[in-house]
Amino acid sequence: MSPLQAQVRYAKAQLDTGRAAPAVSRLALSRDVLPLAWTGHRLLAAGRKDAAVRAYRAALALAAQADLARLDAPAFIDDAQIRRYAMPAES
Repeated sequence: MSPLQAQVRYAKAQLDTGRAAPAVSRLALSRDVLPLAWTGHRLLAAGRKDAAVRAYRAALALAAQADLARLDAPAFIDDAQIRRYAMPAES
C-alpha cells in the first residue's frame, strides 16, 4: 500500500474517523464521488455546513455526469455457495 494511491488515502481517512484530531496529510483525498461525499460528511460533523454542502454538491455533480454506457455490465457469480454480484475489479 502506498500513500500516493488515492484509494489508500481514502481508506486511511475512513479509519481516522474515531480519533479526536485526524492525522494531517500533505496529500488530499482525490476529487472522486466517494471521497467528496466523505469529505462532506466529515465537514458536516465538524459543524462546517456551507463547506459540507459544497462538497456534497460537487459529489452529486460528478455522479450525475457519469456515462453508464462506458461501464461493463454487472457480473453475477452463480456459485451455489456465493450467489452474488462481483465487485467492479473482481474477475
